[in-house]
Amino acid sequence: MDIRKIAEDIVKKADSLTDEQKTELESQIDWKGFEALISKEVRTPVTFDISKTGRGKITFQSKENLADKAGIFSDVGAFKVLRIEDFGTSFGKEDNNFYTSVSLRWEFSDGGTNGHTLFRAWYDFDKKAWDIRK
Repeated sequence: MDIRKIAEDIVKKADSLTDEQKTELESQIDWKGFEALISKEVRTPVTFDISKTGRGKITFQSKENLADKAGIFSDVGAFKVLRIEDFGTSFGKEDNNFYTSVSLRWEFSDGGTNGHTLFRAWYDFDKKAWDIRK
């Protein structure tokens, strides 16, 4: 399977939607279901601030600072901020889904930031359900 071809197909499908179609699809996404799925996956309650531009651009960031949930790293105060957020979102017209990379972003206690993609989450508009793909 050619990853580049898959990425090009996703971009092509997303670009084929009009802004009006993206806005309509935005209104159908089950964000409470997303919060429940992510909370289950990371084994701690997480809620999100969701930002929608109305043109298919959606961003999210966990309301909670999860630095105190970082196990041995919280014991030594390694992180000032630790949040779950998006690292890109897209709509797929032919597959009738919404896709996002779910990432962990952190700020170290002594400065500097970084992040890492944890997994991808897909919302299927036909099934009205979220799925995680690792």
